Amino acid sequence: LLQLESAVARHRTESSGLEVDARTSQNKVDSLSQELADLRAAVEGAAAALSEVRARVEAARVEQSRSNNEAQAAQAALQDITHNFRDAQRKLQEIDRNLAQKTARLKLLQQLQEKWEGFGEGAKAILQGRFTALFGEQKFVPVTQGLEVRAEYAKAVEALLGASVEAISVSDLGTAQKILAQLEADKIGSVCLQVSGFKPQVSLGDLPAGLKPAIDAVANLDASHPAASILSACYLADDLGAFLEFWQANPAFSFLMVATAKGDLVDRRGLIYGGHHKKPANSIVQREVDIRETGKAVVAESQAHDDQKAVIDQLNTALAEAEQTLEQKRKEVLATSQL
Repeated sequence: LLQLESAVARHRTESSGLEVDARTSQNKVDSLSQELADLRAAVEGAAAALSEVRARVEAARVEQSRSNNEAQAAQAALQDITHNFRDAQRKLQEIDRNLAQKTARLKLLQQLQEKWEGFGEGAKAILQGRFTALFGEQKFVPVTQGLEVRAEYAKAVEALLGASVEAISVSDLGTAQKILAQLEADKIGSVCLQVSGFKPQVSLGDLPAGLKPAIDAVANLDASHPAASILSACYLADDLGAFLEFWQANPAFSFLMVATAKGDLVDRRGLIYGGHHKKPANSIVQREVDIRETGKAVVAESQAHDDQKAVIDQLNTALAEAEQTLEQKRKEVLATSQL
């Protein structure tokens, strides 16, 4: 009995120890279960965070790619504008050179005109006002002044006018006689004068093909202009040979002179001037044409200069904007690379 009671006590003691161990193990199980639950929650959170990070990384890559593309586009735009700007500057320099050349040429032509280069001494004396004591403030002008000779007919008009290209227009025969007498008395030189009121007879018949009135060589010619009288019985021919054949077939055709655009000339007296015509060194008619055409060219070049300057100003503004855009895009690329 004592042995049994001792065994029971021992078993009870062992049972109590096992109960303690069981409770301790249960506590460990509960603790480990809680840790496992926490770890699972942490794993799920980490997975969610990883997905979010991956999404952010992908978005950052897309944004970085977009920023890089925009930066490259801004760089290309800047290069294009810079290229256009330099081309515009070169064009402006070319316009400046042309304008300077044309302005210098116009100034030279005007100086020659002011000095009445190409006119004889007698004509210069009249045009320079050396006869003021005789005629007071009366002004004399050459017959070519104010003529808008069409450029393609400059040689023709020069040929038709001949020596009269230096003619000075006077109002009446009395004035002409006074001028001639004064030139003779002062031994200055000779002059060609055109007296108003004398008009040659003009053919009233129909003109053949290839022939037209000489006044067609002058634009906006006023009927009262001295040159209108000088050219009234003259004609322009498209071809010298064709006119000569016409004249041979129609000897009664009334004319004073006929000229071609090359400068060939037929005189009513049977004189024919032709061959290779060199440009006269002091062509009065050509100088009038050159002054008018060069003046127009100077105006056109000046307008082109202003227009090109405006283009350069616009490109300069666009260039500054493109540089700012490129700088901004570079900052955006840097910002996206740091995400």
